[in-house]
Amino acid sequence: MGIYMENTKIPPEQTIGKIEGLLAATRCLGRSQKIYEDGRVRAFHFELEVPGGEPIAYMLPARIDPVFDSLQRKRAVKFRKKGEERDREQAIRTAWRQVLRWIEAQLALIDVGMVDPREVFMPYMAINKDQTFYQVIQERLDGGVRPAALLDSGWEDDS
Repeated sequence: MGIYMENTKIPPEQTIGKIEGLLAATRCLGRSQKIYEDGRVRAFHFELEVPGGEPIAYMLPARIDPVFDSLQRKRAVKFRKKGEERDREQAIRTAWRQVLRWIEAQLALIDVGMVDPREVFMPYMAINKDQTFYQVIQERLDGGVRPAALLDSGWEDDS
């Protein structure tokens, strides 16, 4: 089985623009910001406006490295180095297209009322400037905290 969207030629900037447009069109977007690393957009910060409450910040990453690794594994070992630059560029395009398609699916569920926007975007809630809700929970679980204990302990704001 191939990698979903692996042959896309659409530049990541165009895809990110489409993501911004989709969120704005559904009135989910408060403020947005692109997060750069090594001159490339690696994540997208946005605020979700919630009825009767303060906007909630989210950080949605495009995890390029796993896509790159998958593309490299498809090559014979002796050709990996030669195809590295091409695979890196393709991984960036593919990862952002996958994020776009995921967002489109979530917005379709939100649109018909099957889910609450906070429900589907919760793992990406920005706990501080560098970590999402999922990352904080995963660190605690990896540290030996039992799932039920996550709800018993107090939450501290690390911002």
